[in-house]
Parts: sequence; structure tokens; C-alpha cells
Amino acid sequence: MPAHLRIVTLNLWGLSAPLGRRLALAAAQLRDLAPDVVALQEVRPLDGTAGRTTADELADALGMHATYRTAVTWADGQEGLGLLTRAAPLEVRALPLPEARPADARLLLSALVPTAAGPIWVHTTHLHYRLDDGVARERQVVAVDEAVRACGRGNDDAPQILC
Repeated sequence: MPAHLRIVTLNLWGLSAPLGRRLALAAAQLRDLAPDVVALQEVRPLDGTAGRTTADELADALGMHATYRTAVTWADGQEGLGLLTRAAPLEVRALPLPEARPADARLLLSALVPTAAGPIWVHTTHLHYRLDDGVARERQVVAVDEAVRACGRGNDDAPQILC
């Protein structure tokens, strides 16, 4: 039987209401999908400033491991990216992306994830989104491309998935 890998990417919409219902629905749907990896955007600490995150909540509900890195910190909180995996990653990297703004920094979160068929790199990011951010997004994509290539491009290197 060939090995397979199921990956889901999901933007959590920060702490916007109704957070509890949204997390419960996400957990139920993810449980049905049974993903091996979940790439998350707009992950935030539940109290807004530090500690337990929305990624931790989903990881606990799914019996998975949560990896979280902060992209931006404001006076009233922080936001970042997360990866949920069946086992702890073998390696984690976080790269701040260009064109950071005081209230809107972006990053690339990468993890070398163990799987039955061998390790793979899974990357998640969340680029600038405003209509006039085209040049900033282009620079961010170039930085993401360079970081992904740095994880290896040879036949013996781990495969890579970008979310």
C-alpha cells in the first residue's frame, strides 16, 4: 500500500467572534478529514498577548503537535503562523519576510515533518493582501522561493510543500 499524506491549510481569522464556535467547527471538520499536517494562518494567543494559542486549542482537540511562531506583535496582542503535525517536527525555521510594516509583518514558517515515507518540508505563509501591496507580495514571494530552495532541491533532499 503506498504511503499518502493529507495536508490542510486554514486561515483562523485571528480572534474574531464567534471564536469558540469557529474553533469547535474547525476541530470537528479537521477530525473528519484526518490530516497529517495542518498549516495555519492568523494564529493568535487566546488572551491576545501571550501563552496558549488557537493552534494549541486545535492541536489538543486533534491529538496533534502545535508549532507556532509570531509574525507581528502589537500593543494589544500578536499574530503568527502555526503548523499542526502528528509528531513533533525534526526541525523548524521561521523567516521574516520583506516589506514588514509596524502592524503588519509577515513570515514563512517551515518544518521538517516526519512521515511514514520519510521527512518532508512543509511551509506556510501569509503574504500582504491589500490591493496596493503587489510589489511587496512580489518581494515576499521571491524570499519564500529562496528559503524553500535553501531546504534542498536535489533528488536526495526531502520533498517540499508550500501552503
